[in-house]
Amino acid sequence: MARDRFSEHQASTNGATDTPTRTAGALGLAVLARAEEVAQTVAEHWELGRRSFSADEDALRPDVHRFSEEGTRRVCHFLISGEVGADPASTASAGWYIANRSSTLADMLKIYLYWRDSLVAVLIEEAERLSTDPEALAMAQQATRIGTDAALVEVARRCDEYSALLQTQLEEEQNRLSHQALHDALTGLPNRVLFLERLATSIEAATRRS
Repeated sequence: MARDRFSEHQASTNGATDTPTRTAGALGLAVLARAEEVAQTVAEHWELGRRSFSADEDALRPDVHRFSEEGTRRVCHFLISGEVGADPASTASAGWYIANRSSTLADMLKIYLYWRDSLVAVLIEEAERLSTDPEALAMAQQATRIGTDAALVEVARRCDEYSALLQTQLEEEQNRLSHQALHDALTGLPNRVLFLERLATSIEAATRRS
């Protein structure tokens, strides 16, 4: 939707100089120069809101910073060129941490909202400094919100995939351990434990019939 609005701006002048488009590009360039600042702000907010200080949580910090900076760059790229990009690596990484319980879904949601709010604040600051056309600013804010929503949907999807994978691996490991406990390691034949279990089951069934 935001991209369509950008295209409408371009088409509205039939090739003439388009002030809203130019100011959207100028806004994108200005905010792009502050991408590192946005990422640092998000990382600081995340640090203050952390629930634990485990090694797994510490390992998440570079991903928080990388996601924030690259997310800002994608929005700026859209404002400058009108092209929409994607970064499946960031969302996949976020989903992996959720699935491994290194970070809760609530914590991950906070990261995305920190980024959205921090980027919108910078967009507003730069728009005021540049006297950006209000429609261009509105488009930039909408693109940021749409990007956040899309990323959260992707995180949820990846999280489900990883959770299903981990559940399958857990079941396979449980089956393997169960087989090892009841079968001889060399021959693979049922061992004494399995024999006694089956014997007890047979005796119990015979007792019930009698």
